[in-house]
Amino acid sequence: MLFRRLLRICEYYNSNPTLIISSATIANPEEHAIKLTGKNFDIISKDGSPKGKKTFIFWNPPFIDSTKTTRRSTHQETKDLLVKNIENDLQTLCFTTSRQMAELITRWAKEDLNKRSSALSAKLTAYRAGYLPNERRDIENKLRTKQLIGVVSTNALELGIDIGTLDSIIISGYPGSVISTWQQAGRAGRNEKEALVTLIAFQNPLDQYFMNHPQDFFDRKNEQAIIDLHNPYITSGHIMCASSELPLKPDDVQYFPDLFLQSISYLEKQNLVVKTNRGYVYTGLAKPTDVINLKSIFQNTVTVTYNGKILETLSLNKAYDEAHRGAVLLHQAETYLVEEFNLETLIAK
Repeated sequence: MLFRRLLRICEYYNSNPTLIISSATIANPEEHAIKLTGKNFDIISKDGSPKGKKTFIFWNPPFIDSTKTTRRSTHQETKDLLVKNIENDLQTLCFTTSRQMAELITRWAKEDLNKRSSALSAKLTAYRAGYLPNERRDIENKLRTKQLIGVVSTNALELGIDIGTLDSIIISGYPGSVISTWQQAGRAGRNEKEALVTLIAFQNPLDQYFMNHPQDFFDRKNEQAIIDLHNPYITSGHIMCASSELPLKPDDVQYFPDLFLQSISYLEKQNLVVKTNRGYVYTGLAKPTDVINLKSIFQNTVTVTYNGKILETLSLNKAYDEAHRGAVLLHQAETYLVEEFNLETLIAK
């Protein structure tokens, strides 16, 4: 929807930009690009980028009982392999399935590394959503410049960040899709440099299936990217923003072919747009771009503070789980006890 709003403004100013849309993994790039923008595209599918040899290991934790029904913890196996990589000076990015596990694995690995070298422990950190922007940029820069040897992350480092020169990737648990697995694996092995990728399995049926049938994983096609143009909450929000950028006219249906009239009707009933001689214009009190969140459907953000300084931010739904009164919050492998959660000010202390 954001693309469509931009193209609408470009046409108003007699501009016709050329769009270049890139994807390394999705199975339906043309369909996806058309849905994103409403424009037609020529597909370039030949990959000429440099690649090094990449060794892919499927790692199944060992059984810990005589009946061979229970395997060692995936998280402990992940921690041990991460520590071993760092000790051998392999710059490693470790992907986990949750924010809490990113923090816990970092904490456990740091404890092990501290027994050997505090300098090595200082070169490992966690990375996830919720960290302040300047903190995240600092971690990314230190990873690029090899000031950090290890980073434990959620899928927050899976896309959109240029860190392709790592030595090793650890994927702690199958991410749930072929696309995500290759995206995470693709963080290493660029520029003709050899790399190691290790997928450590959970004990669930899907992970165990791939452990026993690895060729099936490599033979599978990547999944398709899905866009729902019929989502009334997203569509009406962007049409509201569009009405504040330029008056909406009937021929704007070309940019919003689904739910255009329904969204106009809904916004009119909510007294957010009004019909004028120039078209439908925005009449709300708040700035619409402040109301519509591009990242999430949840609008409210909770700020977590410690000693008067901002520690991190959380969406309200996550704050109910992770920052309620009495919760133990993990941040950069350190523990913090939440003493207060004010729902009026949206501040946790």
